[in-house]
Amino acid sequence: QLAAGTCEIVTLDRDSSQPRRTIARQTARCACKKGQIAGTTRARPACVD
Repeated sequence: QLAAGTCEIVTLDRDSSQPRRTIARQTARCACKKGQIAGTTRARPACVD
């Protein structure tokens, strides 16, 4: 469980439909407070107003 206003990096599984590509994609999962949206600060995922 993420605290409000925090983000975590989630590495998605590799795309198994394209065996030649073994690139793991990354996404950020954020739990933002009301009125905030997920964005980036200093190249890190964060909640911004």
